[in-house]
Amino acid sequence: NALDSEVEKVVLFFLRQQGRIAAQVAELLQHWPTHTELAQGCREAGEELVHLLHYLELNNTGLRKILKKHDKMIASAHITGSYLSSRAKRPDSHLRVLWRHEGISSILASLRSGLKAAKQDAEAEQARAEQERQAESDGHGLRRQKSQVFLRRFLRSRSFDDSEPVLRRILAARLRLRLATGFLS
Repeated sequence: NALDSEVEKVVLFFLRQQGRIAAQVAELLQHWPTHTELAQGCREAGEELVHLLHYLELNNTGLRKILKKHDKMIASAHITGSYLSSRAKRPDSHLRVLWRHEGISSILASLRSGLKAAKQDAEAEQARAEQERQAESDGHGLRRQKSQVFLRRFLRSRSFDDSEPVLRRILAARLRLRLATGFLS
């Protein structure tokens, strides 16, 4: 069937791109020279992931509109329900990839990990530089006290959430995709 063939093309492209992004993230996490390069690489991979999710969302919307248009034009032969249910039950169905978008959570977790590591490395570098400046300027017992205060502030700042803009964009794109694929489930 022509529709199955088009769905297959979309899914295979999605899987190839997802694999490429996953490999890119894995390479970044294994071999980053500086925290700046790690953060920048994770952000770039995250933006690619946002674009890929948008691609999947557009194709899901297109599939829904094709099925809806067919049902509207040929009132006697509504295929949406039968098409979706027959494909959803098959273990080799490409539709399952469209509505589950598997693998994205793993990439997102790796991006979070990479961005967190870059942030921690940058903060540790700042802490070391601050301690060196304090050591040069303090000749008295204040140096140790200031170092301890700075270290406590540094450790509190190590918590990491989804405040990174690229992570927020990925989460928003996943939500839009989930809404776009609601008709498939």
